[in-house]
Formats: sequence, C-alpha cells, structure tokens
Amino acid sequence: QHQISIMRLLLLALLASCSTASRVAGAEGSLAPSRAHGGPRGRVPTKNGSQPLVAVCIVGLVRNFVDPVVYKNLKHNFLDTVSNNTFAFAILKEYHDPVVKYQNVLRKDEHSLQRALHYVKPFRTTVYRTEEEDFVLDNYTCHYDYRSVPKNLTGVRMYWKNDMHSPGHPVYKRSLGQMKGAWDCMQQIKEVEKKHRVKFDGVFRIRTDNVWVRPPKPATELLRFAKKKKAILHDWDMVLFAPRKAMNYFSKFYDEWLKCKGSWPGRSVPELEWEDGAKALGYYYQDFPFPQIIKRPDICAGSPMQHCFHNSADLKFGACVHALYKDEIPNGLNIAKAEKYWNMIERCGYPGEMDSSTAVWRGCPANKAAYDKLVRGFLPAKCFRKGQTKTLSYGFKGSLFSASHMHRRSGLLF
Repeated sequence: QHQISIMRLLLLALLASCSTASRVAGAEGSLAPSRAHGGPRGRVPTKNGSQPLVAVCIVGLVRNFVDPVVYKNLKHNFLDTVSNNTFAFAILKEYHDPVVKYQNVLRKDEHSLQRALHYVKPFRTTVYRTEEEDFVLDNYTCHYDYRSVPKNLTGVRMYWKNDMHSPGHPVYKRSLGQMKGAWDCMQQIKEVEKKHRVKFDGVFRIRTDNVWVRPPKPATELLRFAKKKKAILHDWDMVLFAPRKAMNYFSKFYDEWLKCKGSWPGRSVPELEWEDGAKALGYYYQDFPFPQIIKRPDICAGSPMQHCFHNSADLKFGACVHALYKDEIPNGLNIAKAEKYWNMIERCGYPGEMDSSTAVWRGCPANKAAYDKLVRGFLPAKCFRKGQTKTLSYGFKGSLFSASHMHRRSGLLF
C-alpha cells in the first residue's frame, strides 16, 4: 500500500510537469509558456488552387479579445473571408497591462479566453501568463533612449522621456512587447512551413482588439496590389500585411534588438519602426484602409469615437458606437449628442486651431472650456471622476484616421 501511494505521488508529479510545459494548443501545439486550447483538428496548411495560403498573426495583450464583438467579427468578417485558406497564429499576453488606462478594466476570467479561442480556432496559440515568461527588460544588452524619438514629435518624445523615470518602464515594455510578439509569430510560421513543406503567400499582423466591421478585400487582390507596388500595406499600426517574400519584416526589429548593445539606434515608436523596417527591406510603406475599428476598454478615451466617426464609410457613427459600447448607454452615454460633437469637430477643428473671434462668428466653441462642456454632455459621469477628467478635445487629429475608401455595406455581427 505504501508503494502504491508513492507511485500515485510520482504519477501526479509527472502529470503536473507535463501540464506546466504543455505544447498542445490549437491544431499543432505552441511554445512552452502557453495554456492548452483547442483548434481546427485535422486541418493542415496546403496550397489550394487559386486561394492564397495566408497566415494571420493575432498579437498582443488579451485586452478586449474576449469580447464577443471582437472575436466573432474577427472570425466571420476577416478569417473566413480574406481567403479560404487562412491559418491564424495567436500570441497572447495575459499578464498585467502596463498601460494605466487599461488597468481598471476587469480582469477577464480564464473561461472567457477559452471561449474566444474556441470560437476563433487559431492553428497555434501561445499565451504568456507572466511578463517574465515573455521577456525581462533588464536581461537585454540593448535599451531604449527617448532621444531616439524624432524631435518634431514633441509630445511623444516627452511621453517616452517620462517613462525613463516610471516604475517598470511601461511605455518601453509596450513597444518591445509588440515587436517580440510579431517575432514569436514568425518563428511559429517558419516552423509550420518547414514541417508541412509549404510556403505561405502572405502574412497579416493584427491586434487583439480589432473589430472587423465587414470583410476586407480578398487576399488575392491584396497580394496583387502589394506585389505590383512592392509594398507592405498598413492601417496605422492596427493592421499590417506583407507578401511572403517580405515576411522577415515582422521579425526584423527583434532580431536586431537581440544583437544591439547600448542605446537602440532606431526611432523607437512602434508606428515609426514598422515604417523604417519596410524601407530598410526596400519596400514602400503603403497606407491602406482596412475596415476595422479598435475596441477600447471604455468610452472615456477620445479615440473610440474618433475611429467610429472616421470609419463612417464602413459603418454609421451611431451603429458603430452602439455596437462597440452599448454597455455604456445605461451609464449615461448619449450617442446623439456625441455625433453632434464630432460633426462640430469636423467643421470647427480642435481647441486652438481657430482664434476665438472666428470661432464665435462660425458658431464654434470659443475655447477649451466650451469644448469640455460639450463633452460632459454626452460622456458618462465616470469619465470625470477625480483623476479621470477625460476630454475628447485632445488626442490624435482626425486626419490620422482617414475614412475608408471601400463602400460595401457593413456586416458587423451584433
């Protein structure tokens, strides 16, 4: 009986060690730190006639990936439509989000993440449970320096400078984490190509919080356009697409980071690094409007409504805000007043872009206080609690988020 008990303990220990280092995720497994998640059993990458073989890297902190409006539209409006021969690779980070505005978002339980992954069915999935499993900033011989940020980006440069004195360096970690995630995905894609003796035709890198409001152009058209222009297509840093020949673009930053000693010589900001990486490989960095909108943690930041307003060709403003933030309506969100505000921004611009006399003559707010009063008229009260005095008067200018030139009707799943 004593021997049986010992054997049971040994068996339990063996099972525990196997669970800790599990490589069974999706159809084929994953890196050691991942949790085990189901995938499309029996399906393997093969060439399929006229349909391009496409890899999609879903990379980033879990954030709103677990929201049905994100993962359902990802599957039906993107993965199932861009090509009939698409394989998703999920590189997810479940650890504490370094960005302050996300820290108050309720931590999603494990069941919600499993549900999202079961619905999307990535071919391979890696979930980093802790930051240490992903990377440790102090272990690198390279380090960021705010002075590498272009001087004309005054606000961004100061943002990075302040991060040098912040505990944990959240901005640096966010930037490096984005590039490391893309690198992880490339290693898995290359491994799959070698194992199945195939080559993908094109590679997407998308965020975990993209809401695809309708299908994009088919991969056949995207590849034809990218090859003709010798371009890497991008929608800001939200969506990136490259032909297979340029696939190393996605791992270039981190490959060079591992070799770097001392201060990083690049421009540091991810959006600029993606552009520089394309040019270094001899590719044009082509701005291309993909029909997607970012799902932020709540409505208090300015960018969610900006995205909805400037993607009106894809989805009307009211329908967009309602679909993405309908849970905010009981808290006091007034969509009708919000739409009037953004129409006013389109006509009048932001605070300081027009002198007060001209503003009054044109029926525009005369100063920042007048803008803030309008904002308080449609945002929930929680956005203006002590320490959270948000205002939509600031943030990116609307011109950075160009309206889509694609005019098919939205197929957003509500």
